[in-house]
Amino acid sequence: MLNVGVYKGFRIICIVAVLFSAAPAAAQRILFESLRDGNFEIYAVNADGTGLSNLTDSPAADRQPRWSPDSSKIAFVTDRDGNQEIYLMDANGGNKINLTEEPLSRADGFPEWSPDGSQIAFHSTRDGNPQIHVMNADGTNRLNKSNEQALFAAPRWSPDGSQILYDARRNVGISVIVMPANGSNKVNLTVDDPPSHSPRWSPDSSRILFVSERDGNSNIYVMNADGSLQTKLTNDPAADTLPQWSPDGTRILFTSLRNGKDEVHAMVLFDELRCAMARMRSMS
Repeated sequence: MLNVGVYKGFRIICIVAVLFSAAPAAAQRILFESLRDGNFEIYAVNADGTGLSNLTDSPAADRQPRWSPDSSKIAFVTDRDGNQEIYLMDANGGNKINLTEEPLSRADGFPEWSPDGSQIAFHSTRDGNPQIHVMNADGTNRLNKSNEQALFAAPRWSPDGSQILYDARRNVGISVIVMPANGSNKVNLTVDDPPSHSPRWSPDSSRILFVSERDGNSNIYVMNADGSLQTKLTNDPAADTLPQWSPDGTRILFTSLRNGKDEVHAMVLFDELRCAMARMRSMS
């Protein structure tokens, strides 16, 4: 389709910087993890590719960096204490602090800042099976918010701060769950089997991107925040995964194997929805 582009190599960094320029980052710095020095480290680079710096420089595995909303802090995951913990550091890599302080038999991951920067949601096994927890940004007041017998991962705050999305493995499948930030009234937005996962809020909190295998392979879907109007956006035999919104909610980045290797693609959401609605009308 004319509205789908493919981006390779260094151009991937440029497109990410353009599409997500509204994301907080000091001087539009991009955070990423890399094995370029032999183990996982966290790096920052300017949007034009200059100013590359290793922020962690440790023999440990340092991963999953997340900017705070005001760009002053970075939450990340590290095993430097023997197990996976969530740490906090300054934007320049200084003042690293362990926020979770788990026993060696437990692990934490997938930190996600609340929009106002006051809290961090995260995945934790501190209660035995993986659950979604929330803590204050200084590591205090850690609470289990999902609190049920299922396997949970990758929490996502809504941009308005009122709700949290996450993946849940229940019974035989994986589904997308939403709950208020206080942990009450959890709602399963998708069916458990086949799997649906990797949800992402739209910038205005009204819609959700997700990946589903309901048609036999991974495709990108969009739905309203209440789970209604689930619409397929991609329709390719290859696997399409990891969707992300542009700040204005009109474009989507995703990875795809449609050319035989992992590449980053972009599409215009309005055009894709119009095509999807036309397909639905033709089948009715």
